[in-house]
Amino acid sequence: MAVFDVLREPWIPALRMNGSPVSLGILDLLEQAHELKALGSESLLENYSIFRLLAAFLMDAYTPEYIDDRRQILESGHFDPVVLQRYVEQCVAEGDSFNLFDEKRPFMQARYDEKYDKKTVPVAVLVHALPAGNNHIHFDHRLSSEHCLTAAEALRALCAAYVFCTSGLAGPSSVNNTPCIYVVYEGQTLFESLIVSMISKDECESKNIPWSEPPVSWRNDDEVIPKSLCPTVSLMAAFTWLPRRVTFVPVKIDGALCVKEVYCQAGLNFQGDGRWYDPHVPYRKNKKEEWYSVKPQSGRELWRDVGAVTAADPSSSSTRQPLILANYKELTESRTSRLLKVQLIGLVTNQAQYLSTQSDSLALPSSFLGEAALGRLLRSDLQDIETMAFYIFSSYGKILDAEIATELQTQFYAVMYEKLFSEYFPYVAKIDRNQDNWGGLAGEYLDNILKKMRDLVMHQGAQRFASNARALRDMSAAETSFVRNCGSLLKKRRENK
Repeated sequence: MAVFDVLREPWIPALRMNGSPVSLGILDLLEQAHELKALGSESLLENYSIFRLLAAFLMDAYTPEYIDDRRQILESGHFDPVVLQRYVEQCVAEGDSFNLFDEKRPFMQARYDEKYDKKTVPVAVLVHALPAGNNHIHFDHRLSSEHCLTAAEALRALCAAYVFCTSGLAGPSSVNNTPCIYVVYEGQTLFESLIVSMISKDECESKNIPWSEPPVSWRNDDEVIPKSLCPTVSLMAAFTWLPRRVTFVPVKIDGALCVKEVYCQAGLNFQGDGRWYDPHVPYRKNKKEEWYSVKPQSGRELWRDVGAVTAADPSSSSTRQPLILANYKELTESRTSRLLKVQLIGLVTNQAQYLSTQSDSLALPSSFLGEAALGRLLRSDLQDIETMAFYIFSSYGKILDAEIATELQTQFYAVMYEKLFSEYFPYVAKIDRNQDNWGGLAGEYLDNILKKMRDLVMHQGAQRFASNARALRDMSAAETSFVRNCGSLLKKRRENK
């Protein structure tokens, strides 16, 4: 039997504090997490998916009852090797296997069953960046059948294939339906990032989410029946969800274990029961007053959803920040004076087709997470920014053309991104919120930025597109419409101060 021990074999890329790369197994990585900066895969999808698996491993091993238990782990400065080893021994005693190619319990896979597994497919079907099925050939022009992955590469690809799984003829989607935006807290070390990514049983059950029934996938001996409808999901099961029934077929090439083919078909199908709430995901309400996870959109930068990501307002009826950020201040206590750094990761899809990977790293004053008033202000301000961007398109696109308007919008968002995160957010965080006019001060500061942006858009439009008399006439009409709309927006902002 082929053996690849996921606990000790090096398969997880990571970065040391000095930036040098290293590859480690699960236990070695967790035991050294306080000495590591972050995960280091070249694929953002793999990075997040492995991060999610590690969070599940830690929550199942520690089973923190309350947020204080997480705080104690954080204050200890490292993960306890004794706790981790005891957990592994418990899993093994129950019959679980951490061997990637185990015949009875292959790690994060279904055991081979001739009843379901009739035909193999190329391992490329698991890799988002490789040509397979109806997905484009990106920068690799080999046929899908020509690809061969090492055991480490195959496992990393498998993790990402589960988390960022789309629905279609091949089977159901991931536990969060269409791939959504995932939020990761970027701590000073990987250890700190993982602690914030965990939640306790009390935090989980207070949101009416089952903790571990069904259990984490490597402790679940139930058969993965193709297209099996699952009426409910637990936190542990959701973090290691198997929307595909996958079994690796190992081969040895030059003495190394590799994977060229896999058995792969539809897996578990969870369509939502109204209770599942992913703690790493921001939510909005739709027109039916139903909560749905925020999805990445083609051509829309992820930072534009920072209002939903922070949204420090428990009374909000339209947005809900990720649970790991909602409890960030209580967990970190004295650490909240510094900037909060988060990474947003998303995969843009069209049905079963992968379009693009999106990612943004944002640095916000931590006060935006803990103060409801700042959360409301942020959502309102971002809505006004979106409104001005709409005016760019409606004014210039209607009179000139959509391509010109889109280019002006892109430039507008690029400058606004820099202005917001380098100037506006730090300014607002420093204002004394005990004074009555603090909202007015914040509003005036952003008003000045929006006025400058209005003038910048007009200057760029006139400079680049008004090349003859007719174009000058059309540009003048577009500017008139844009100025009028911006004037109404700024007036409304003044009235709401």
